[in-house]
Order: sequence, then C-alpha cells, then structure tokens
Amino acid sequence: MFEQLELARKELLDFSLRNRLINYRNSVSRTIEVIDEKSIEIFDILINSGISMTFESSEIVEDEKFNELGDNYLFGQPKGIVIDESKYTDSILQTKHTDVQLQKRLRSISSFAKSSLEEQGVNLLYLAIGFLKWYESDNSEMERFAPLILIPVTLDRTSIRSKFRVQYNGEEPGVNISLLEKLRSEHDIKIDSLELNEREKIDSFYSTVKDSISHLNRWEVIEDDIRLGFFSFSKFLMYNDLNAENWDDNKPFDHPILSKLLGYGFDNSSPFNNADFEGEVDYEDLYHVLESDSSQQEVILSIREGHNMVVQGPPGTGKSQTIANIISDFIARGKKVLFVAEKMAALNVVKSRLDSLGIGEIALELHSNKAKKKEFLEKLKSTLDIHKPQSPYQNDEFLKDAETTKKILNDYASVINKPIDGNGFTPIQTFGYYLNALENVGKDNLPNINLDNVEIGDKEDYYTKLNIVKEVKLALEKTGSKSVSPFNGIENREFDFYSSKEWIDGIIEVFASYKETSEKISNHIKNWNSFTLNGSKKSFEFLLTALELLSEKPVHDKVNYQAENLTDINKLDDYINAVKGFLEFNKLFKSWKDRCFEQTWDQNVLNLRGILQ
Repeated sequence: MFEQLELARKELLDFSLRNRLINYRNSVSRTIEVIDEKSIEIFDILINSGISMTFESSEIVEDEKFNELGDNYLFGQPKGIVIDESKYTDSILQTKHTDVQLQKRLRSISSFAKSSLEEQGVNLLYLAIGFLKWYESDNSEMERFAPLILIPVTLDRTSIRSKFRVQYNGEEPGVNISLLEKLRSEHDIKIDSLELNEREKIDSFYSTVKDSISHLNRWEVIEDDIRLGFFSFSKFLMYNDLNAENWDDNKPFDHPILSKLLGYGFDNSSPFNNADFEGEVDYEDLYHVLESDSSQQEVILSIREGHNMVVQGPPGTGKSQTIANIISDFIARGKKVLFVAEKMAALNVVKSRLDSLGIGEIALELHSNKAKKKEFLEKLKSTLDIHKPQSPYQNDEFLKDAETTKKILNDYASVINKPIDGNGFTPIQTFGYYLNALENVGKDNLPNINLDNVEIGDKEDYYTKLNIVKEVKLALEKTGSKSVSPFNGIENREFDFYSSKEWIDGIIEVFASYKETSEKISNHIKNWNSFTLNGSKKSFEFLLTALELLSEKPVHDKVNYQAENLTDINKLDDYINAVKGFLEFNKLFKSWKDRCFEQTWDQNVLNLRGILQ
C-alpha cells in the first residue's frame, strides 16, 4: 500500500518548465516587474509593519500634468504619499512599466485575482522576492528563473479614481518548496524550508541558497529581483501532506478510505433504502432545517449511520439542500462537520442557506477572502460564545401532529402501491395506464367498453391480450385498408374482442387440418406409378382446368364442381390418375400434331377402331 501511495505522490510533482514555480516567465498582462527596490525592505514593510504599498510607473508624471489629464485618469497615476525619503523604505514600488501599461496590468491582475478566489477559494496572487537564475545544462544558453520567497498579497483600490494598493493578506509567507524539492531530487541539494517571520531569516536563507549552488556553473541568486504574479502550490501541498514521514503511527495509507482508494476498491451497494426507514424514524429524531424527500432522507440517515456516500445529480436536484440538512443534523447531535468544495460558489450556496435560516453563525470559513488570521480568530470567538437558542413553541405538539400526518401519508402510499387481489396490478399502475392511453388516444377517442363483458384476469392474462392487440395492429399495418383486405365483407355481429382468442385458436385448428390434407395430396402425387386414359381431349382439358381452379381458390362460384363430382374426396385418386394420364396424352399429342390433319383429333376413336377391326 505504501508503494501505491508513493507512486500517486510522484504524479503530483511537476518539475517541468510548464511550472511557473520552476520556470517563471513574465505575462504580458498579469505580471508587474519591480525595479530599484530591496526585497528585504519590502518584506519588512508589508509583513512586519503591515503597510500597504502602491506602484509607480517608469515615467515621471507631475501633479500639474495629472490635473490636465481630466477623464484620462484611468491611464495616469499620481504620485503617492512618501512615508520615508529613502526610496527603499517608502511605500512606493518602482516599476519598469509606463503609466498605460501599469494601469492595464493592475486592472487585469486585480480582476483575475478576485475571480480565482471566488471560484477556487484559494489566493493565487503573490509578490515574489528573490529569484534563482539557473540553466538546464552546462551547454544551455537559455536562462531560467525561479522565485525563492513568496508573500501572499491582495490587490485592490477603494474607488475607480484611487490607486491600486498591494497588501499582505495575513497568510503565511514561505519559500518555494517546489524549487527546493527539485534541487534535492535532481542535484542532491538539501535546503530546509523555514518559517519566515524576521528579516534576518531572509538574509540567512539567501546565503544558504548561494552556498548550496556555488558549484553549479553560472547559477546565481538575484536577491532584489521582485515580481507580482500568480502562483499555485496546491499540488505540491498535497504531495507534502501525503508524506508518510510527516505522520505518526496513523499512516495515511492505513486510513480506511485511502486504503480502499489505493487498492481494495469501494463497495457500490447502498447500505439502506427507503423501505428500511419507513415508519421507523420519528420526527423528534430528525433535525432537518429544509424540506427533504425520501431519497434525500436516505442519504442523511445513511451518513448518520457512518456509511460513505456518493450523491450524484444535475443542478437543481437538491444536493446543496441535502448538505445543509446534514450539517444541521450533525450539529444538533454535537458533531463536527468539515465541508469542502472545489468551487467557491458551492461553498457560498450552502453558507447562504445556513445564513438565511439563522444558523450561519455555526459555520467557520477557513478558505475564502474572509479567512484572514485576525478575522478567523474573531469569528472563532463569536462562535464559541453562542448559546443554545430557546424556542417559544411547544415542539411536542407539532411533532405529534407531524407523526399523525406521516402515518396517513404512509398508509396512502402503501395502499396505492399494493397489488390488487387477483390481478397483480397496483392502483397507481392502473391509473398510469389510463393516463398513458388518455395522452396517446385522447379523451374523446377512448372506446366505450361494456365492462360487463370484460373478464378481469391477472397480470399474465393482461399481457397475453396485449400481445394479441399488437399482432392484430401489425397485421393491419401490413395488409393496408379494409377495402383491400381479403376478409372484406366477412362480418360477425356477435364477435367481440374477448372472443378473439377462440377465433385465433379456430384459425390455427383449420390451418392444421389444411396442412394435414396438403401432406396427403403430396404423398399421393409422389406415389403415382400408373394411370389410365379415358374420354376425349376436351374432357381432359376441362378436368385439368377445374383442378387448377380448385387448387387456387377452393370456393369458386363459377365452377360447378358438384356436377363433375370433383368434390368427392373418395374419387381423388381417380382425378389424379386422370390428370396424370392427360399429361402423358398431351405429350404424345404434341409429338404427333404435325403428322396428322387437325380434324383427325376430333374423330370418335372407338368408332374408327371398330371399323378397322
């Protein structure tokens, strides 16, 4: 498990040139380069003295000229009030930018700093003092720069006409731990991180870095290289926090949740469902401050039982509402709750809900623009001074009425979801089928069914009849309109839908009988071994035509089968033999057709035979 954690930690490190903490490159709109200043003095002014500082452009703008600018004040900047005559200890930071460039950059930096704080809840704006100039190799000509010390600051102004001021925001300043880790892993240079609270420690830190890199060709510490820009420590902070050496006996990979994440996996089955809580949870045991449906209540009670939960859903489905209820429920039981979110907006939604309910005072904001050290301590004090509120209402009566209402609702839900005896459908399902038919067919087009003729069967019987309807529907779609149907004109006034199964069974029986008869005829044809020839050619032609019609349409009103005795099934063999003989006769006739006169074929063969005898 330790190996998996170390692999995951290494993926958090970024020693590439994309990392601004390793390879800082000035941004056209989000970097201010400070010149002709001392980094140690700036550290002392911002942190130890707590004085905010303004910026001065490289162009000297006299007060008279500034007054002449009028509406162009956005691109000009008056001189600030000098605290000390020495340019190194005053409250003004000299820059290499012109007035226009400086104001554009300051506005851009201020806007981005506020949006990143609102979205992520983390300050990314730092004043970097002291830089390390380094090279990727001895043969490289490309200079690289990495900041050494970073001071967390804010940038703001009181009005549109006032100057931008940079101010220390109260968070801990620190050294560039990403750079120190790169030096350790790639050059075996170990420099301990330290707490920077005195100017002497800064001077000592610079000296330590200089001594450590002295053997590296062309590497150099530039103490008074100062730049205002954006930096992110989040990934390296996670890397540092997950270091097993920084933990006591409770190692991070031994944590029940982290161990599952690193190897064992999670059980996705839900520990509870709504049925587990039905009628078992009393209102006096619930501390919800907002409405919650059954699924939200399932989440709250599952978490209360100590289970890990993942709740997923699109915006507007009540996730923030559920979180607010979880917080209130746990606080009422004397529990502590840590609520974290990637976006500041998610934190604000829950906090605003708690504020609107009058319980926002129990929330202590740790990562926001309000999380300054002084404000944090004041907020902590006010929270600890909160006493348990006294309610003027008789909650017992409210809870008793609520329990009665809950029982009525649960009984109603149980009844409409209980299958009806004998058919398996619930009332809510039946009503759903009715609404579906009403939507698809329309109220005016619903058939008027005589329920006296309806056989109330079970669910299986319903689906059997439903399949019959689907088959009939499919058949009608294939055959087309009634006028071209082969069954057009056939009518049975006593036939109804509920006789359809008997009707279909009858068709199947007739088809089986027909198939049996057809097989008998086929067997007779296969067994033709001999046949006789009787009568004239015309009689055989008539017989053949009659049999062809019989095979195509058994009920034909234009052929008098009874007169010819063709319907007598007992004479079927005679008919078949006669047809077989005619076919042979016709074959013989064709072979002699060109050798005889046409009139010869109509002569009485028996008379001629007698004369010849």
